[in-house]
Amino acid sequence: MRLDYGAAAGALIGALVAVVVIIAVLVKWITSKDKSRAWIARFAGLTAIIVGIGVLYFGLFNHTPHGTECQKSASPDGLYVGERCLLDWVPGGNSEYVGRVLDAKNGKLLAQHTFSTPVPDLSWSSGVTYSLEPDGPLRYIGPSVGFSIGDGGDDSAYISLPPSMWDRLLAARPRL
Repeated sequence: MRLDYGAAAGALIGALVAVVVIIAVLVKWITSKDKSRAWIARFAGLTAIIVGIGVLYFGLFNHTPHGTECQKSASPDGLYVGERCLLDWVPGGNSEYVGRVLDAKNGKLLAQHTFSTPVPDLSWSSGVTYSLEPDGPLRYIGPSVGFSIGDGGDDSAYISLPPSMWDRLLAARPRL
């Protein structure tokens, strides 16, 4: 499965570019004469503005397409609606999908994950108690909606219910 890094990838790339530019400007500043320092300061300021705009663009906006061939299902308790849509079909391989959780009352997007899977599904779980060892401690996974069958435990195809604060923040980003 492919994880949806979205905003995190944009922020990381922007931060790495900013660090490289800062190091380059510092080296140039240290080795330069007084007359060229004004040019270096202008260059550094302009670069910081461009990097800042790039980080804001990737971090503050939702770039995930709506998708096609959407399937919807209401949760057993009636509080949520799950939606799974195809983003990119890969014949015989891991096609790319987006899974969404919407508020059943008003249709507001509460959470969204993109993932790849050969076996898409849309199922609701009320929670599972399990143990990693026969005599080991019991663990509990709360209610969730699943969008795939059998993907090796990768949680990008599952959204916990109620959605986490992070999922809600990412879902609240405006679409472009």
